[in-house]
Amino acid sequence: LANLSRSLVVTTRCESTNDGYDDGLGEQFAFNHEGLLIPESVKPIPRSVGTTVTVKRLFETLPVRRIDMQKRIKAQRMKLMKMMQGYAILCTNIQFMVTDNQTANSQPNKSKSKSDLRLATSESSNTLEKRTASVLGTKFLAGLTRIEVDLTSLVGPVNAQSSQQSSTLLTRSCRWKMEGLVSHAPTSPKPASARDIQFFSINGRPVDLPTISRVLGDIWRSYYPA
Repeated sequence: LANLSRSLVVTTRCESTNDGYDDGLGEQFAFNHEGLLIPESVKPIPRSVGTTVTVKRLFETLPVRRIDMQKRIKAQRMKLMKMMQGYAILCTNIQFMVTDNQTANSQPNKSKSKSDLRLATSESSNTLEKRTASVLGTKFLAGLTRIEVDLTSLVGPVNAQSSQQSSTLLTRSCRWKMEGLVSHAPTSPKPASARDIQFFSINGRPVDLPTISRVLGDIWRSYYPA
């Protein structure tokens, strides 16, 4: 990010220490184009607990890439929002808030800047179902059903040594499983929404799996053709 933008500034604050002391101050620091910390940029700053990464003038060092982004800004925003929706749904232990800040320069007919809240989750939304309802709506959630599949028996050992290791892992309750939300069948009393959206995560980390997504979509359509 530092190489691709005019400036990269990080502002962060940790939770109070065990002794209970908390002065309400965080720390702000900036990086140069090589990604190295600028020592004179480090300074204390009041803020709430958390981390904010501010990138200004993205792709300024790549004029052709920046012009291409500006030409396809609507498509880029849609792609960004879909990615943020995936993170907000799958990372249930993190609170998300996404705002779209449009300045007067980006709105020729308006003299004031505008800030629109595009996505928000609360601390109480700590389950997959609650997160899905917060991000995609309760109507979308009504068309989904939870699945849980134990895959432990399918991950077999390849030799004696791995067999012993596998048994040890199982005794430690380390299991292979797949869980999530899938659409109801079209014949269900609660059919799924018309939107085709798929999000994946491995061990709680969102990942992009286009091949698996395409295969699942093809299998679904083979059973329930449009």
